[in-house]
Amino acid sequence: MVLTLIICTIVADFITGIVHWFEDTYGMPTWPLGIGKHVILPNIEHHENPTKITMSGILLRNYQTATMGIIFAFIVWYFFEWYIAWPICVTVLVAGLFGNEVHTWNHTPRSKLPKWIIFLQDTCILQTRKQHAIHHKKPYDKYYCTLTNVTNVVLELIGFWRKLEWCLAKCGLQVKRGTVDRRGF
Repeated sequence: MVLTLIICTIVADFITGIVHWFEDTYGMPTWPLGIGKHVILPNIEHHENPTKITMSGILLRNYQTATMGIIFAFIVWYFFEWYIAWPICVTVLVAGLFGNEVHTWNHTPRSKLPKWIIFLQDTCILQTRKQHAIHHKKPYDKYYCTLTNVTNVVLELIGFWRKLEWCLAKCGLQVKRGTVDRRGF
């Protein structure tokens, strides 16, 4: 049970990293269907003003993650034996839903955090501020995962993000991170 929880949390952390990496590396505010305006632009603005994330309410911060989680749950329900997959699916989903909150807590003044969150950060059960600060150094190209201190270290050690970008470049998808016109204005 504990091992399953740990594995599911690492999987959820990896998923938060994949989404965050894709937003930071390829996302453009001009993307259609509101994705550019409501996902990519706030992400760019977050790098310019990291504490802005703490100024919005919990629903505004998490509706996108919750929507993706519901889609993920539907896919699992539709394509797999739900009674077999649901405990793992729900555990990954719940852990993933906390990704943006853990991220927000890393930008919230410690004096405004409950003691239990500070305890979880200080004991490295949740991602620490120190580790998250690594991501917030230009060009914002590392440490994308938001839940734990484990996943980022492993992915950086094996060069995962640069290898993935290399593979996608071979398929014609070019990195947008750091481009002057990334805002699309």
